[in-house]
Amino acid sequence: MLDSGSRDSTVEKAKEAADEVWSVPKGKLSARHTGLLRSNADIVVSVDADCRYPKGWLNEILAPFTDPETVMTHGPKVQNAPGYREASILYNNFLKKRQVSASNSALRRTAYLETKGFRRDINQLHRKRIWLEEEFEFPERMARIGKIRYAPNAVCYEETRNLPGTKDLKYIEQIKRGERF
Repeated sequence: MLDSGSRDSTVEKAKEAADEVWSVPKGKLSARHTGLLRSNADIVVSVDADCRYPKGWLNEILAPFTDPETVMTHGPKVQNAPGYREASILYNNFLKKRQVSASNSALRRTAYLETKGFRRDINQLHRKRIWLEEEFEFPERMARIGKIRYAPNAVCYEETRNLPGTKDLKYIEQIKRGERF
């Protein structure tokens, strides 16, 4: 479990469930990168606190890794935030860009290191920029070195929150107060 400065009870709850809780730099991409560097796992799973994962989900997201050429897997994310579906259709169909949900994916750690990982030089307070790097640009780099496999039965359910093109004031206020990045 990674913590990048939580000020609520997240860390205490995580310590009850996780083997380790690491304090990492602020900024989502920097935090994830540090976690991947410190990990010794062959395959690293990416989830978000605002998602729910049904029983059997982990087996489904990991199943494609039986193929040694698989470097990344992802499953469908169900949510109803305004603009989310339209943005996905645009990227996947018209621009021919693959979207890999950062909240419902897994990757082979060696492949991550080979690509040099997430770009950490981008503005990590700019939510749209993080989204583009995490879900489109980074997977493109991964696809250059191996297979990205879709796991259709690895469904996660995301709570509605601010996504590019939406106006969720609660989320924006949390960023302004420094509670989120």
